[in-house]
Amino acid sequence: MLDPETLCHRFYAREGEFLVEHSVDADWIESRAIPGFRVRRDWLNPTALPSVSTCVQEINA
Repeated sequence: MLDPETLCHRFYAREGEFLVEHSVDADWIESRAIPGFRVRRDWLNPTALPSVSTCVQEINA
């Protein structure tokens, strides 16, 4: 989730009947649904979006 006022990012995953926060303070957020897919937390800032080519280069690095 992204708080639109503070731009604070929080990521949750289901564990049984609960939603548990994960990737707290991690630079890279690893997808739990798509193996190998990840994004950098700083890419999620809507005021400073990186280019797609920059993201792809960093993912493949």
